[in-house]
Amino acid sequence: MKEKIKENFSRAAKEYDRYAIFQLEAGKRLLKRLKLLKNPFPLLDLGSGTGTLFKGWKGVFALDISTAMVMECKKQGLL
Repeated sequence: MKEKIKENFSRAAKEYDRYAIFQLEAGKRLLKRLKLLKNPFPLLDLGSGTGTLFKGWKGVFALDISTAMVMECKKQGLL
């Protein structure tokens, strides 16, 4: 089951942001809560997808089950 999920997300990586509108909105709401913390860095983003939410941020480490998603994160400048 885990391998199937990994394959599906890897296949969708290049087009993911086009359809992940709900995920991005939920992430933005979580970021508002992070602003309550004085210094939330380094930050670990679990299930980061393509990394769009943290594009251009420093000190964010991205982790995803899909290697293709992680490659997209690297394009966003995430570690």
